Amino acid sequence: MVLNDCSDGSAAVVAELRGVLPIVVAVEPRPGLCHARNRAIDVAGGDVILWTDDDVRVDPQWMCAYEEAILRWPSASVFGGPIRPRFEGVVPHWLERSWHLCSSAFAAREVPQGEAPIGPGGDDLPFGANFAIRADAQRRVRYDVRLGRRPGRWIIGGEELAVMREILRDGTGRWVPAAVVEHVIPPERQTVGYLRAYFQGHGYLLAMQSNEARDRRSWRERLREVHRIVALEIEFRRLRTTADPERWVPALVAAAVAQGRWAGARRGHVAG
Repeated sequence: MVLNDCSDGSAAVVAELRGVLPIVVAVEPRPGLCHARNRAIDVAGGDVILWTDDDVRVDPQWMCAYEEAILRWPSASVFGGPIRPRFEGVVPHWLERSWHLCSSAFAAREVPQGEAPIGPGGDDLPFGANFAIRADAQRRVRYDVRLGRRPGRWIIGGEELAVMREILRDGTGRWVPAAVVEHVIPPERQTVGYLRAYFQGHGYLLAMQSNEARDRRSWRERLREVHRIVALEIEFRRLRTTADPERWVPALVAAAVAQGRWAGARRGHVAG
């Protein structure tokens, strides 16, 4: 377990469980998910690293399912399982009807049956709440600290996808349908504001990945993009007052991605 700039009671909880579980504790003072992931790589033992999040509930057979798949496919380096959202409290009616249209915001992932192969494409990779990587491959490919969540910045993910794409260039992966986790979604993530922030962060990431920069575009191109962003926002607001959530939620996603992409391009960020 990595204590990443923790100010909560995590250390005390770990201390209580030391006599029950073989927990190794490491400290990473630099805040941010990727700093924590890389520190975990430094101290992890064993042949495989299983990754999950602190807001998931794993199936009782989760670890056994991974073990069976890892033994069955000795040449595979990457493994992933299903992630099913578990919404807490009273779910807003609009979200009940439309969450499947923005499922990536809740890290939802269904997988093919039969331990199908995992390809390197962006739409066919595990999400960060439920995956495993052989330790030798993971140590060769570390997490880009410019990505991943950390306090006081955009909700930028994609760090695990970048790692898996790199590993899968020369390797293989397998889905593990029986390695199921539930992703707990608290009420504060069941809001329009959260969806907007999440997809703005996704747009920001797209700008980083495509090497966009403001000085590469003419003022006319930038003006056309501003007009497009404004039009998308107006369309979302119009649909939210006149249409069902199945229509206005995708409009919100489109507007937020465009806004985040514009912000990323203005800052001229370039991902490696």
